[in-house]
Amino acid sequence: RRVHGTSTPAWAPAASASASAPAATTRRRWRARAWWDNGGKTPVTSIYDGSSSSAFLTGLMWNSIYEEGPDAEYTGIAMEYGTLPPFEMMQALRAEHWLNVHPEASAELKAQIKQQMMDAFYVDTDEWKEQIITQARQSLFQAADGLNS
Repeated sequence: RRVHGTSTPAWAPAASASASAPAATTRRRWRARAWWDNGGKTPVTSIYDGSSSSAFLTGLMWNSIYEEGPDAEYTGIAMEYGTLPPFEMMQALRAEHWLNVHPEASAELKAQIKQQMMDAFYVDTDEWKEQIITQARQSLFQAADGLNS
């Protein structure tokens, strides 16, 4: 089975509407790209500027950082690990949604859809698991290096 995609860091702008928000957002974007972009090898994308393939999201937990520590300097990423081409991922999500509104589905169909969903988000091979650990460790060390620079 082929592994699709790589880790995709994403920067998050401030949720506050303070006058310094644009400057803070620019600093966070610069910092995220300096730490994780790897010279363009692992592009840092954002749901806020349209560079990410992800949809715009709201209600994100990272926004609580600005409420709890408004003076904190926060730079975070979301790691995305691809498993299947986008169309197949969408089909798995659609099947699971269908199953949630059709509890009368047969046990065999339920099992098939649950396996389809598992396969969409998890590859049970040592190679894939090693890639996940390697990318996560690399991002951790890049952040630590960035904090020390």
